[in-house]
Amino acid sequence: YLYTVMGTIVILLGAHVAITGYIAYEINYVPT
Repeated sequence: YLYTVMGTIVILLGAHVAITGYIAYEINYVPT
């Protein structure tokens, strides 16, 4: 059970980092 919870947290953190990085990329590189 503990490993499943840890795995879920890791997946959620990974998704959060990916989304945040994508947003930062869009903000930095999309011409205004």
